[in-house]
Amino acid sequence: MGEKGAAGVALSVTPWPSDHRAVLSTFQITPAALPTMVAVNARLLTVGDTVAVTYHGAPKGSGLLEILSADGSKSYEGRPVEATSGQVEFSSQQPNYSAGGYQVALYKNGKLVASVPFWLRAKHAKVKLSTDKPTYTVGQPIKVSWTNGPANRWDWIGVYKAGAADPNLDSYLIWDYTGGHASGTLPPQVDGSVTLGPSSQGKPWPLPPGKYVVHYLLTDAYTSAGSTTFSVTK
Repeated sequence: MGEKGAAGVALSVTPWPSDHRAVLSTFQITPAALPTMVAVNARLLTVGDTVAVTYHGAPKGSGLLEILSADGSKSYEGRPVEATSGQVEFSSQQPNYSAGGYQVALYKNGKLVASVPFWLRAKHAKVKLSTDKPTYTVGQPIKVSWTNGPANRWDWIGVYKAGAADPNLDSYLIWDYTGGHASGTLPPQVDGSVTLGPSSQGKPWPLPPGKYVVHYLLTDAYTSAGSTTFSVTK
């Protein structure tokens, strides 16, 4: 699967959203018993959204769903569950909730048996990108930080020459996924950082002297959610 007209592409999508092609496969699985679990409708929501929690494995009359702070030190709201499996909705309205990290915990007879993290973003939040220094010497690592990131699994940080910094037209230089890994298999953070250096993907490293733009790019594609500038000197 890929862009129309590419060699070897049997199924095409227009426009194709990535610079990676895909393989479509069909396979069979044998279902397993559903484990004790808890899930949310989205890992990243906006303050005021409904948090829909799906659960399985709670005994009737003795199960409890609770929204906690990310570190588990504060309880925001709890609901008894009436069935072994089901869905419960929580409202994340202010002033009870604000932007930040949370978790949903499932208790069985008073014992924690499952949990899942989620994040709330402020309304109208925008990604803010920054570097730890405005100017670097050749070969010096470049720490790029962001706040209010959308936390998509395949978001990435890409560096461009200042004179050719349109992600839809120009070629990126060095880059890294916001999750800080090589393959995008771990979710990134709403607030986080990556350090660009010799282990970063792309080239060249070290960056030669000049002016650069670094973008926060969405979902393995070329839509920029935020950018900032830095320089490299001898």
